[in-house]
Formats: sequence, C-alpha cells, structure tokens
Amino acid sequence: MKAIFLSGVGLFVMLLTLTGCDSLVQDVDSKNLPVVSRKLVVHSYISPQDTVLTVIVTEPRAVLGGQASQDYYGTPVTNATVELSDGTRPVRLVYSAYDRLYRATPQALPIRAGTTYTLTIAAPGYPTATSQCTVPAVVLPSQISADSVTETNFYDRLLYRARLDWQDPAGQTNYYRVSGVGLALVKVSYAPRPNAPLRDTSYVVSTSLGFASTTLLSDDNRDGGAFSSVRGTVWKGAFPYTPQTIDMRLDLNHIDVNYYRYQEALERQRSVGDNPFAEPVLIPSNIQNGLGCFGAYTKSSLTVKIK
Repeated sequence: MKAIFLSGVGLFVMLLTLTGCDSLVQDVDSKNLPVVSRKLVVHSYISPQDTVLTVIVTEPRAVLGGQASQDYYGTPVTNATVELSDGTRPVRLVYSAYDRLYRATPQALPIRAGTTYTLTIAAPGYPTATSQCTVPAVVLPSQISADSVTETNFYDRLLYRARLDWQDPAGQTNYYRVSGVGLALVKVSYAPRPNAPLRDTSYVVSTSLGFASTTLLSDDNRDGGAFSSVRGTVWKGAFPYTPQTIDMRLDLNHIDVNYYRYQEALERQRSVGDNPFAEPVLIPSNIQNGLGCFGAYTKSSLTVKIK
C-alpha cells in the first residue's frame, strides 16, 4: 500500500506540474503579430585584385522548422536584377547557373582603392535592396617568416608554419584578415594513350593553410603599431606524390568595417553552436531592405620557399 500511495502522490504532482505549465501557454492572435516582409539575402566582397565580380543572392531561410537548403548560402534567387556602380558607371551582373551567382568581369567596372561602390538588387516579390562600401587602401606586409616542426599525435608528422608581419598605418581605423596557401610543385609520369611511352609533367598543387585561432584583426588601441599574424600551417602529407618544391604564401587582406563586423559575428556564432546556455549572437547587416554583407578588401602577399 505504501508503494501505491507514493505512486499516487507522484502522479498527482506530475499532473499538477503539467497543468501549471499548460497555463503558461497562451494562444496569440495572428493579427497581433508584426508583419515582416521577405528580404533578399546578399553576399558580395569586391577587391581590385579579383579576376571576377560576384554577387550571391539567395532567399531568406526560416530560423525554425522548414527544409534546410543544400546550398551553403541558401536557395539562389535567379531572376534578380543586380547592378554595381562606382557613382558614374553602372554595370549589370549576369546570373550564372553553373556558379549559382551573379557575375561580371572587372574590365566592365574596375575596382579601385578609395572608391565607394553601390550595389542595387531588385527581384520580384522583394523590396529593392541597396548597399555601399568603400575599398580600403593596400597595406603591404613587411616580412614573412617560416619554420617547421614535427608534431607527435599517435604518429609523427611534419608541419610547415609561416606568419606575416606588417606595420599598421597610423591615424585611421584598420581591419585585417590573414589567409594563405601552401603551393607544391609535383612531377608525375603518365601515358597519353595505351602502350605509349610515359611522359613526365609537372603541375602546382595548392592547399589552404590552417590557423589555430582567428585571423581577423583590428588596430583598436594599437593604432600605428606593429602586427604579426597567427601562424598558418600545412602538413607535408597534404600534398600528393613527392613535391619537388614547396612554397607558402600568406595574404594580408585589408578589409573594410562591413567585412570585419560581419565575419567576426559569424565566427562568434559558430563558436556558440547549439549551446542553449550561450548568449545569442546578432549578425549585423549593411544591406538596406535586405540581409547579408557587401564589403571590400585589398590584398597583398608574400611567399617563402620551404623546400
């Protein structure tokens, strides 16, 4: 009887708890909900060093529920009118079904440091989205240094490492992002056709460098100071065959504030992940009547030979 009594008490408490929770749930009249128009999602980063001008335009995605798109940025909007202008000359970007984005050649509208560009996007069913950004000046790195280290983690492997140094221009706010690649020249033999003599050919294989921490930097409280990047690393085994030569190239990207704030927020959001106890990260946008980022950067590079 005692066990039955305790079970009855537990059941009563559980029903009381569920009833209390149910009382906290209230239906909200849909007429009282704010009306939010659909907005285009835009991603574009322009640079004088680019070989093509690109703009990605996608549909907005629901925060909760729904079927996730298989595209990294989302479902592309293919019927938009995308125009980029330097204030005097506009150029129309054309949608590429292969690349799933809008593109134009830099010859149609050269990108120059110090110039402000305007992006305008119109698509049926959406308000016209606009944005502006100014291309920052080139900042030249002063040197690149490299070394190698053997890492032991169940087995030994050789890592090549490199870092970049530069001087921050004083009297202005600057933002940076460092990136890099490992470049290996490999030689292989192949037969151009069955039973034909082997031929030797060489080609360059590239692989992105890994960085242990963020490569986004600001000169806040360091105006005019000397900067060093975190080390970029590449594993020797990342290259196929036996490389004849190995180079490491580090790129100093001088980015505008739009680029910096958007990417910095994305990095913080990724670090939070699905942690329910973490503070939500608000992603900024400089797209009027839209979402996303329209930013600019200039790039300068240094290369060091490893092998």
